[in-house]
Amino acid sequence: MSLPVSYREYSTAKIWKSAHLRPFLVHSVAGSVALIVAAPTIHGLFAFTVIMAVEILTSTCLMIAVALVTESKGWTISAMMVGNLGINVVGYIVAHVPGSRMGCLAR
Repeated sequence: MSLPVSYREYSTAKIWKSAHLRPFLVHSVAGSVALIVAAPTIHGLFAFTVIMAVEILTSTCLMIAVALVTESKGWTISAMMVGNLGINVVGYIVAHVPGSRMGCLAR
């Protein structure tokens, strides 16, 4: 790196650009509002959507951070696999919370 930029600033800028946070937030908010307008009686689905959107964002940021730090394809692929499997695990756990409406619908 020839510019007077620290590794922390470089990594932060790379994650913000690579994760496409602005389009992600716009689509998440638009989808949540559409969900509330289309089906106002299903409030449990709104919370589920928010939780899953945050998990997808976390998985993406984890993968990008691993790619930046390690600069290894193997570690990046491993982080991607953990993130993709994590989406399924988190979705299953959240959908089967005993006291929620989603837990009642999942049975």
